[in-house]
Amino acid sequence: MIRRYRRYLPVLIFLLLATPLLAGFVMPESAQEILKEKRTRAPAPSLTLDAFAGWPKQVDAYLGDRFGLRTQMIRLHANLAKRWLGEGNDLVLVGRHGRLFYLGDVSVQQSAGLVRRDAQVTETADFLAIMRDALSQRGARLLVASPPNAATIYQDDLPRWARNNGRSTEYTIFLADLAARGIKAVDLRPVVWAARSKGPTYSHYDTHWTPRGAIAGFNAIAEADGHPDWRIEADGALKPWIRPGGDLAA
Repeated sequence: MIRRYRRYLPVLIFLLLATPLLAGFVMPESAQEILKEKRTRAPAPSLTLDAFAGWPKQVDAYLGDRFGLRTQMIRLHANLAKRWLGEGNDLVLVGRHGRLFYLGDVSVQQSAGLVRRDAQVTETADFLAIMRDALSQRGARLLVASPPNAATIYQDDLPRWARNNGRSTEYTIFLADLAARGIKAVDLRPVVWAARSKGPTYSHYDTHWTPRGAIAGFNAIAEADGHPDWRIEADGALKPWIRPGGDLAA
């Protein structure tokens, strides 16, 4: 029975190859789609003899920017390879439930305790001590609050190799260095993590925290600064959080 249908295989292959070509003639893609990629569409190949050697490359670039269903096929590939199969790239890690994590500046490894730049942490604490003393001479106080990243708050969505499992991190060392210098600081990790129980505190496809996460951080800072009356009740202040896109998705 399989042999019976082999005669239709060349027809099927032809239709698959011809569909983008026909779609390009019937529904040519707007040049605006290329501009979304922060570049301009490849120009038509030069027909001069001087440019003859570069024709194959020029023709390839020209057709690559103009074949039919280009945007749809790129999105399909991105969904298949980057989300459904759990792949990413050099800047983005795809975790559980499709959550995206930023890989730049070894941020995931830092949250896992796999990377510790103790000297840089100490240098930052020393700088803040100088800042604290300078502010004190002007009658001002210094309160340090460093927002944790999404990899710290959503450890359960990371692959196993990227989870902390009790290792000391730069964040913990930073707080200890500040305490040793008498600098007041707020650990925002517990409050932002606790706020997860009522809604997302970091965007699914973005490096930034959501308004709920920001409010949790603000409340902790206000209370540490002696202003519990500034507290904002997130449930009463926020609308439902819906943001399908984000910087990591882009």
